[in-house]
Amino acid sequence: MGFKENIAVDLSALREYSRTELIHLLSKLNGSKVLVLDPALSWPINLIADLNTLKENGVEKTTILKSEPLVLAPEQRQIMYLVRSKTSNMKIIADHIRNHLYTSSAKYEYFVCMVPQRTIMCEKILEEEGVHGNITVADFNLDLVPLNNDVMSMETADSLREVGFCSKPY
Repeated sequence: MGFKENIAVDLSALREYSRTELIHLLSKLNGSKVLVLDPALSWPINLIADLNTLKENGVEKTTILKSEPLVLAPEQRQIMYLVRSKTSNMKIIADHIRNHLYTSSAKYEYFVCMVPQRTIMCEKILEEEGVHGNITVADFNLDLVPLNNDVMSMETADSLREVGFCSKPY
């Protein structure tokens, strides 16, 4: 037997770490909240936290990030966005926030978690769109997601393009 054959890595600890980090982020907003997910993150999030876990941590409603207005019930005032650090996502979020500011007298609390981390460009877009002062921004490092106890998925889909390895434009 070679050296590689003796290595056993249990990836359940990585899944548990990601789950704990997600719960920690959810706890930043007290009470019930709406979770708005980047479509590309829906599947990885489901692998680390099921619907019951989300509900136990105050998520009343889960929806996918779309460019159309975010429709909320009157009592839904806390919104957490869990999105990839992309300028297009920031523009959609800014549109949602401006829509709430101009069409409702209710006060909303916005929490934007960027995966795998916030970028200067994304924060600049939020500032230019005039909503940065209305939100709290955080990072959620979700680079590797365990699919099973011995298989991982790398969730940074654009990483090769970002470092210039892939010639296709962003």
